[in-house]
Amino acid sequence: AGSAVLMQAGAAAGGKRAARRRRGQPQPASHAPAASAQPPPTGLASGPAGEFAGSLRACVRNKQPHKARELYDAADGAVLPVGESYAAVMRALLKLSRVDLALQLHRDHTHAHPLLADGNTTAVLFSRLLRRGTSAAADGVAEATALLADIDARSPPPRDTCSAPPSPASQTARLADALAGQAPLWVAASRSMLPALALEQLRRGDAPAAEAVALRFARTARAAAAAAPPLETLKALTRAFGKARCVGGVYACLEAAESGGIAPDAELLQVLVDALVHAVRFVKGGVSMETLPTGGLAEVAFVGRSNVGKSSLVNMVLGRRAIAYTSKTPGKTQQYNYFAVNEGRAVGSFHLVDMPGLGFAKVAAPLRARWNAFLSEYFASRRELRMVVHLIDSQVPLQETDVSIMQMVGAAVAARSEQEGSGLAPPLDYAVVLTKADKNDGRVSNRTVDQVRRALESAGCPAATPLVPSSAKTRMGREAVWMLLREVMSEVRLEES
Repeated sequence: AGSAVLMQAGAAAGGKRAARRRRGQPQPASHAPAASAQPPPTGLASGPAGEFAGSLRACVRNKQPHKARELYDAADGAVLPVGESYAAVMRALLKLSRVDLALQLHRDHTHAHPLLADGNTTAVLFSRLLRRGTSAAADGVAEATALLADIDARSPPPRDTCSAPPSPASQTARLADALAGQAPLWVAASRSMLPALALEQLRRGDAPAAEAVALRFARTARAAAAAAPPLETLKALTRAFGKARCVGGVYACLEAAESGGIAPDAELLQVLVDALVHAVRFVKGGVSMETLPTGGLAEVAFVGRSNVGKSSLVNMVLGRRAIAYTSKTPGKTQQYNYFAVNEGRAVGSFHLVDMPGLGFAKVAAPLRARWNAFLSEYFASRRELRMVVHLIDSQVPLQETDVSIMQMVGAAVAARSEQEGSGLAPPLDYAVVLTKADKNDGRVSNRTVDQVRRALESAGCPAATPLVPSSAKTRMGREAVWMLLREVMSEVRLEES
């Protein structure tokens, strides 16, 4: 201890002698005191970046949120780039649970530096605001929604998702984002903020509001694939919408995945089926128009040649192992098998009809003739029929039976179009599913596609008829088939007339 005191005293004496020598010598201009210079309010933020970070840590440690905000104001780009000091101070304020000051910082920063908005930092603020609000009495959802409205005004999505063209300021902001290599605020809003808002609204039991939010990010993803929410986020949302029995929200998530080029994994496919299919029940089999079910429930008919994989596809789509009977014996299904999907629900319920396989030689000619006559009448006049899903084997040339089915559908579509508005039968949708695509590495040859397209045109079928590759073995095409059923699933249940 004594030696330490001596050392300190010696250092002090040496310091005094050095000071006396300096006073007797002229001082360089660089050493002259600057009488007019004033220290910044904090006395710390104007130092090196490390000193700024240390000062910010001290603010957090000493619970000084206002001092942290002063550091941002004093830095003003002199120590750190403005965007970095903004992000650092924002994290500090949120760590101190001062969401109110963090929100004010965001507003001030985006007002003063509109071209330096940070999507990631704003997303973190949004998440905290959504969960806690700016105070115990505040509504976090309302405040987060207001923040989104501010983001939309400053950084609107691409023009084709908005009713009005973007402002010059937003166009300038996009240019700056592109030059800086940053994602604009509207991308961060679509990828993380809107999904978080939808989840919170579902947690509160407000499924309609959550669906409206999901439709927003689906539209944005349609305009820019990079704005689609990540796969895991879509899984969580799809699961939550399914639990809430919100069909529109499930389809918004599916659309966002499709628009974003997100390949659904096995888990998402199962989550999708679980969200859309809550119950399946065999109703009855019909062998004539008089024996078909009544009740006005919309119908989707799956039709195709014998052994095309129709029943296997039905089982795959519904996520059930043996709902529709599968057999290696051609013509085994000899009636129109009706399955009620989500029976009793106002939205999301329909009859799936597994129809007899057509055109196989082992079926007697008279029986084939009766089936064809029944099928033609069913397509043309069954009021409940909304969609025909025609399965075609992608591994063999187009067969005469498939062409006959196309001709029946073409005639039925034309007849229903003429009857539109009469109340006799609504318009009929039609799609082609090309089965067994797994045998060609998940692809369908251009030759097959061209052949099917030409046959559809000759039969008078709609030019925009969807062609969907599928495989019951690999589950390929399951989500695409469900997208085909979107309109039927969204339809409000008809009353019996």
